[in-house]
Amino acid sequence: METRKIQENKSGSYLLTLPKHWVKRHSLGRGSIVGLVVDKDLALKIKPPKAIQTQPMETTLKLEDYDFDLKLLSGCVKACYMQGDDTIHIVSDKPINYDLKRKIRAIFSEFSGMELAEENPNKMTFKVIVDSAKIPPELLLRRALTLTTSLQRDAVKSVVERNCELASEVISIGGESLKLYRLMIRQLSLAIRNPNLAKELGLEVFPDCLIRAVAARDISRLAYHATAIAKQTFNLKSEIKKPIIDKLIELSEFVYEMQKEVYASFFKGDIKLSYDVVKKMDKVKELYDKLLVDIMIRHKKDIETAISLSMIVREIRRIAGYTVALADTVLSRVFIK
Repeated sequence: METRKIQENKSGSYLLTLPKHWVKRHSLGRGSIVGLVVDKDLALKIKPPKAIQTQPMETTLKLEDYDFDLKLLSGCVKACYMQGDDTIHIVSDKPINYDLKRKIRAIFSEFSGMELAEENPNKMTFKVIVDSAKIPPELLLRRALTLTTSLQRDAVKSVVERNCELASEVISIGGESLKLYRLMIRQLSLAIRNPNLAKELGLEVFPDCLIRAVAARDISRLAYHATAIAKQTFNLKSEIKKPIIDKLIELSEFVYEMQKEVYASFFKGDIKLSYDVVKKMDKVKELYDKLLVDIMIRHKKDIETAISLSMIVREIRRIAGYTVALADTVLSRVFIK
């Protein structure tokens, strides 16, 4: 076994020279990327570029293993997609009936670039046709933030105006935002596994991937809770009292301004602006508490409306909370190392 001495540079990094014959054999040179793998026995292996090219990942999900529970199956499919699978097979011991196939197609419609590639009585194969993972990460992030900027505001507007068409639009946009979230997590998962892809995407620092994953999660929750507000539009059967509408709009607009500020600070790296957003959470809590009490007083004879309005107000507060979480992410993004 050949041995090498570990060296340390002035910055505290540890260096190890590679055998010259090994470097020449693999046609490597200055700037070449090699793979590092830690085995179960904690031995460190160095792999040449050809050996670290990721192979297409695929998973087979058997319907019987999930008791034909489509919600459980959907969760597993989402996990496989976000982990980076290129191909997902849905199989069964028995022929899959038409209605079940239709529902399975609906599950896969929630993922960007994934299409039905093959189908037979007992099997459906879905593949990633469009390689969306190579879209610039910053573009994906900006797109996700742009989609969610006014989503909460429009959701509240749909409730106040009892505008079912606007509510449906909010729900649709919310679905697109969740698609983007899954795509962002998929991209980060692939980048962590593949150094070449990470370099191509400008994600060479692991903490950056971690921060982006947290931000993507927070943005997805903004879309989720805005969608939940819009859905209440279809549940409201009675008119909302005018004082409640005024206070609801006041809270909504205040949180909307918080969202605009945190989005601006996110790309500018403005830590003062992001901290201003954090401080505004106290005002949100104050408006929330007052509005909740007012709802119970003014709609005490209409329990259904009071419950729906209370749920809406709670969703707005949750959106404010995830907006503050994004503001915290700005600090991590600025001081990334």
